Amino acid sequence: MNKMLQKVITEKRLSWEKSDINIENIMVQLSSKSIDMLHYFIENNCDSYNEKTVGQGDFRKKALGLNILRDEIEGLIPQYISNGPGILLIKNVLPSEYTDFEKWKSGEMTFNGKDTIKWKKHLNKLKMALAVISCHLGYLQLQGEEDKEGKKRVYVKEIKDRGMKYGPGSNAHYSDTNQGGDFHTDGAERPFPIPKYLPILFIRPSEKGGQTVVKSIYPTHNRLYKNSPELLKCLYENFIWDRRGSQGEGESNTFEKPIFTYSPKESLIFSYLRVYIESGYSIEKKKMTSEEIAALNALDKEISDENLYLSIKFQPGNLFISNNYMTIHGRSKEGYKDSKLDPRKQRLMIRTWVSEIN
Repeated sequence: MNKMLQKVITEKRLSWEKSDINIENIMVQLSSKSIDMLHYFIENNCDSYNEKTVGQGDFRKKALGLNILRDEIEGLIPQYISNGPGILLIKNVLPSEYTDFEKWKSGEMTFNGKDTIKWKKHLNKLKMALAVISCHLGYLQLQGEEDKEGKKRVYVKEIKDRGMKYGPGSNAHYSDTNQGGDFHTDGAERPFPIPKYLPILFIRPSEKGGQTVVKSIYPTHNRLYKNSPELLKCLYENFIWDRRGSQGEGESNTFEKPIFTYSPKESLIFSYLRVYIESGYSIEKKKMTSEEIAALNALDKEISDENLYLSIKFQPGNLFISNNYMTIHGRSKEGYKDSKLDPRKQRLMIRTWVSEIN
């Protein structure tokens, strides 16, 4: 264990907090040729695919054929995601007509509280754009709960306030709420492999709040290694997790995995959302040991200081990509508040989960 922990300590190029980085360090712009290529692809394929089919092989094959876009994305990944800070912000991935919602009337987005046909078609184009870029990172993973026919599972998920609470006894996910805090990694409710890459396309802001905060997990790991090595060692042991309804038919609604572990390539993998652990123990009617509770408390103390996180206020059309193995993220602790009347001020992002290419 000590050898593995020491290897993490030496990964200084990956270890950063707010004072070490700013937005300009991670912000790039795609070329007009790439944007035009993506635009042309979407307009000519938008009637053939949707959020449930963009993860299939024929879509992926077509997406990888966009050679200019492919080369640009593949050129950015080593510098920013694999060997850099683990985060990247692409300012705009599509022409402004896709994300200029001031031109939309409120009633064109929703009618009687439901998405209009016009808005669904437009949103599908945005989902396709995100899926195309995600294909250049790896393979898309299905998200969401599973029913007998898999109807709730999608490759591109809408992240918005669904008026839900995700505490114990609920199958809701953090992404279904407007809550803040509870800094975490995505796919914490899943056994390995969890998604390595987390691309998020920002579409609409909320009326109030909603900033995303993010930081590297390495400084946290390093401080625990220095100050509480026995508690850190506990975090490398298995905990019980709630699947939150994402298990397949016949599978248990809980499973076990550690919070810190390593991939075969010996890169650190961090997976965490404490509510899902506490819910897992509650389902199994088991209690955590005093050492397990102390280890989680020590971890929470390290990750709870929002002043250590880089805060990002996304603009419509921004694409944010993070390395989900080595960064932790969430919303600012006050969460956000949507407009009750104007859907243009109701926060909306779309997300893919991507596994790395072996």
